[in-house]
Amino acid sequence: MALVKPTKSITINDFKNILKCKMHAYLAYGTLADGEIPTTLAELGTLQSTYFSALGDLSKDPIEYGWARETEELHAGKKRGLLNIVGSIKCANVGKDMIDLLDEAGMDGDCTILFVPFKNPTSPSALNPAKAVIVRGVSIVDNGKGNGNNKYGEVVLEFNAQPDKIGDSIKILTLTS
Repeated sequence: MALVKPTKSITINDFKNILKCKMHAYLAYGTLADGEIPTTLAELGTLQSTYFSALGDLSKDPIEYGWARETEELHAGKKRGLLNIVGSIKCANVGKDMIDLLDEAGMDGDCTILFVPFKNPTSPSALNPAKAVIVRGVSIVDNGKGNGNNKYGEVVLEFNAQPDKIGDSIKILTLTS
């Protein structure tokens, strides 16, 4: 028999590692290396305040991120193909600051997006860790519209990357104090 057990497992009803919350969104130009990814809430705070810009108030259902793997058709079956990291952020801020941000030269290269939950604990512990999501190495395409009918406008930032592995781009962080 040639079976091999996976090294990672998911336990039933283990929801402590799943993010189900509203989050703030931040943007930085460039990509973090593996050694630069924060492991503590203090490191995250320093990284966030030094390199990231807040994307302001977000629209309803503002954040989506995920992945899709294409399949390659072969003569006798299918094979895993190109991996696509995809997502979007919907911002309610259609104003001069947003337009200036989107016109900066850094938007033409790789970007990193940081999502931080609204209610992260101020003193995280093993039983109550702080969380964050970093999506790195993405390119961003934007579109926006303003409204003249007493409603907020919307800027949609769509991002994508094509890494070798999901974890090369999407990092879900569990942070200690």
